[in-house]
Amino acid sequence: LQAIREQYDIIIGDLFLPWKAGTGSLYTLEHFKNVKKRLRPEGLYFQWLPLYQMSTEEFRIIANTFLQVFPKASLWFATFYPHRPTLALVGGAENFELNPGNLISNWKKNSTNPGVLDDSTIESLILMYYAGNLGESADILQNAPINTIDFSIIEFLSPLTNQKGQNDETVWMKNEKAVSFLKLLWQQTPPSMDPYLTLLNERQKNYVSAGHQRFLYSHYRNEKLAEKADASLQEFKQKADETLVKLLFPDT
Repeated sequence: LQAIREQYDIIIGDLFLPWKAGTGSLYTLEHFKNVKKRLRPEGLYFQWLPLYQMSTEEFRIIANTFLQVFPKASLWFATFYPHRPTLALVGGAENFELNPGNLISNWKKNSTNPGVLDDSTIESLILMYYAGNLGESADILQNAPINTIDFSIIEFLSPLTNQKGQNDETVWMKNEKAVSFLKLLWQQTPPSMDPYLTLLNERQKNYVSAGHQRFLYSHYRNEKLAEKADASLQEFKQKADETLVKLLFPDT
């Protein structure tokens, strides 16, 4: 990125092993600034984070550093597996609201079978992956240090976390730790109050909430908390598109 002058619509930071030598520099303030310079006006940067390979402390450091460059950052799910959670930090060159119309048009433009799903099912499928507004909930990262080239905390902290994690699974930001953070995020900025979702109607905001419940359902099911799992599943069914519910849970 430092050697080129081109600008891009999308730049993606892949799933890096946080403890590998040199990886810490890809989570620094300077790197995020370089990325932003290479984005077109409506461009987006996706930085995937394997929470199951980092501690809550490391996540907070990376997320707070990201917010210094992309203050309106959002979080998106990659999967709904709390035992291997992966989230994307998403930041834009400019600040804008999520346009639901673009979701449908871009889906149909890039799909090999654009007519298979109707518009509401497409909306429900995409919007359930929206995990929350990190920028509006920045105070939950309060006091987290900034990762810089000169003060590369992640470069030195991650190998120590990896060593601890070999014998202590509770080190990683997964299962209850991931759920606790997300619940706090949703409490701070629920979909109904999220400025990034201003252009969404109530039905579409329910699709977002359905995704939250799907994540919770997976967690409670893994923990064998049947009553809580059933409650989350029922709420998912109430808020998600009916066709999507039948596709994901055909036997329930």
